[in-house]
Amino acid sequence: MTWNISTVAAVCVCAAAIYVFFFSFTKFSRFMLRFVLRGTLGLGVLSVFNALAAAYSLCIGLNIYTFAFCGVLGLPGYILLLGTRLLF
Repeated sequence: MTWNISTVAAVCVCAAAIYVFFFSFTKFSRFMLRFVLRGTLGLGVLSVFNALAAAYSLCIGLNIYTFAFCGVLGLPGYILLLGTRLLF
């Protein structure tokens, strides 16, 4: 096999494409992992809060929307859910 300029260029382009693919994939997987962890912790805190605040009828529903809200915003999202519940 001869290594002319087009073969070397093709190998370099393929190597760069593989590098970019794996770099972006790890960034995306890190984002998804943090999203799932924050959402799960948020739902855990909400379930404990619901158990403690049941006497005051101050419960927040545990569903996919509260999971997404806590997953995206984290602790400020949880506080915002509590504030919204207190207002309405």
